[in-house]
Amino acid sequence: MSRQKTGIAMSGGVDSTACALLLQKQGEVEGFFMRLHQPDFEKQKERVKSIAEKLSIKLNIIDLRNEFEEKVLDYFTSHYFKGLTPNPCVVCNREIKFGLFFDRMMGHGMDMAATGHYANLVCIDGIYHLYCGTDRSKDQSYFLSRLDQRQLSRVIFPLGGMEKEQTYRLVEEHGFDDFRGIESQDVCFLEGGKISCFLEKRAPGNFTMVQSLPAREKSSVNTGAFSATQSASEKDLVSPAATPFMSPHLTQPRAVLS
Repeated sequence: MSRQKTGIAMSGGVDSTACALLLQKQGEVEGFFMRLHQPDFEKQKERVKSIAEKLSIKLNIIDLRNEFEEKVLDYFTSHYFKGLTPNPCVVCNREIKFGLFFDRMMGHGMDMAATGHYANLVCIDGIYHLYCGTDRSKDQSYFLSRLDQRQLSRVIFPLGGMEKEQTYRLVEEHGFDDFRGIESQDVCFLEGGKISCFLEKRAPGNFTMVQSLPAREKSSVNTGAFSATQSASEKDLVSPAATPFMSPHLTQPRAVLS
């Protein structure tokens, strides 16, 4: 009987490295790395290649830039300009990572795919149920909440029952001692985490002054009303005033930002 072939979604971080170490004991493993619109793609690629070599596994680089542009970046941008708060990671997981990326893995002969998410899966009567990871401080089940049954049926979460500290210890036992203190960037396509800079590049000149309530005095902020959305915090606004902000130019009513 042939051993199961599993594709590991690698990022160059501790979690995907730990996944590979665990699954190497159970069957054949190959690494897969997505090329999206990461500002530091070359640096990430070299790190992932170095880890794959140390693990003695094959690495496949999958270029999904066009698909990511259409399904994630366009969605992200359009929501901001509508005054809505997008959730790019949830959309990317459904459409790209657990969708097109996993399809490519299967096209390379993989039987299953694995990621380093801290979440658990239980199959009951043929139905897959998604649960929180054991380490609640690192639980990532929310970001997987839009996955469908087909996607859940072909994924493994090796770290679901582990604490983050156990993950660090596992990789350190195998000679990987430079992961502590390094966390993956939440939104992979934002350089320096600056939303306003990203949006300005995609729609240069789309600015509007932001008014401060209740005085209705114009603030010195000029990063664009799209930087402040319903449910978004004021951290992306430059020099926020002491009173809440609103923009008179949003196309539909919005809650006052505070």
